[in-house]
Amino acid sequence: MNNSVISLENISLSLPIKLTKEKFPLIALFKSQERKVLDDIGFSALEGECIGLIGKSGSGKTVLLKTIAGIFYPLSGRLKVRRKVFPLFGVGGCFNERLNAYENIYFYASLLGASKKLIRGKIQDIISFSGLKDYAYEELRDYSSGMKMKLAFSTISFLNPEIFFVDESYLYCDAAFLEKTLLRIQKLLKNNSTIIITSHSKEVLKKACKRGIVLDKGTIAYDGGIDEALLYYEKNLINAN
Repeated sequence: MNNSVISLENISLSLPIKLTKEKFPLIALFKSQERKVLDDIGFSALEGECIGLIGKSGSGKTVLLKTIAGIFYPLSGRLKVRRKVFPLFGVGGCFNERLNAYENIYFYASLLGASKKLIRGKIQDIISFSGLKDYAYEELRDYSSGMKMKLAFSTISFLNPEIFFVDESYLYCDAAFLEKTLLRIQKLLKNNSTIIITSHSKEVLKKACKRGIVLDKGTIAYDGGIDEALLYYEKNLINAN
């Protein structure tokens, strides 16, 4: 039985290039320029699998995850997502700056489709895990970026996410929180969550993932075991002549 929850076949995507009128006056006025950012992408992700998405900045990692999440629509190919996606992009983009942590958990979790019963049952665990108990009644406009990231990760990770995308910025608030997030990810995997992590950290990827996918200029350059994927990335993309 095929237990894949994400399936991509020949996915390609182009995005507009922003041109300034000062440098490209005629092109900017009369012609829309596009650049292909994903080219013939194909892979499947299984239930309970954690994949490390590896690549240089600009390789297409975030665009790929946003395409799977339905934020971008592919130019061609077939995309099937059989579970609900919980993406973690940006710094608290779905929070309300004038609400406190408790209020924002209800606000954010409701946007993600969580029931009030589920939120009530998890809210104290979320606050405790985030380490923000002493600041829970302060408005988020007084929070640092790191505090908002902790709250966002904590909220999603306690909502039983079926598919969870984690940008590496949410893992490096501090060393203690990193260890907590890695343990939390392992618990989610045991509960059959499918997780994709974008990161440049060998330590994080080796601890969290068994599989690695290397992106290079919008294409899959390697897909295999995490150790082999990291070796390929270092040898062919980082240290290549």
